[in-house]
Amino acid sequence: MRILLLFILLSATSRCICQYNTIDELRSCLTTIESVHEIEDLISISNNHLDNPIVLAYNCTGKLMLLDYCGNPFEKYRIFIKQTTQLDSIIQTNPKNIEIRLLRYAIQHNCPSFLLYNKDMSNDIKMIETHLSQEDKSLHEHIKTILKSFKK
Repeated sequence: MRILLLFILLSATSRCICQYNTIDELRSCLTTIESVHEIEDLISISNNHLDNPIVLAYNCTGKLMLLDYCGNPFEKYRIFIKQTTQLDSIIQTNPKNIEIRLLRYAIQHNCPSFLLYNKDMSNDIKMIETHLSQEDKSLHEHIKTILKSFKK
């Protein structure tokens, strides 16, 4: 019985550590993306932990970033609607998570205006700015880096 309990505790701990490593890796990938292959890497890394809402949000973000390389406008629009709907749903279930809000803000900031996907930008940036100081240093720096990239 003790061995089983120990195994369960170790499994839960390693999974948590693994997911944190995945999130750190996704953050790093996002800030260095320069090609379609790097976007595909972001999606590939995130595919292993889609039960984590932050990882799932990175996955949606990667799929939305890939749309720049998609030629068929109908397929592009279908994927856009599916992924933005999923991203909005993740935020509905995790409304106080500023990292997920940052990802949506980034998508909305870079989205063509004719798609009308910009209604949450001001709420997202307010939430991010209000709660940024409460986050750990790693996330704080990641968010600052992403926001600075919008000012260039």
